[in-house]
Amino acid sequence: MHRREFLAALVATSVTPQRAAQAQPTRRTYRIAVVEPTSAQLNTTNLAALRRGLEELGYAEGRNLVLDYRSADGNAALYPSLVANAGSRCSG
Repeated sequence: MHRREFLAALVATSVTPQRAAQAQPTRRTYRIAVVEPTSAQLNTTNLAALRRGLEELGYAEGRNLVLDYRSADGNAALYPSLVANAGSRCSG
């Protein structure tokens, strides 16, 4: 074997595992908490736009994303507890 062939084979075997590792998709699931004072029915357009934007970036519910939606349904007194609950579920 000639020196150039040997070096080419050496480089090919050392680079290929790195490329293979980079090409493998991650199996991580991300969780996003959405907490708002209005009801989901009043905010369907914004929620649809959020989902579309996330999907364009490669995140889809049921595949690699959990969208944890909480609404106070117009009751401001519920908002602090919804935020606290959603935050505890999304950490870690």
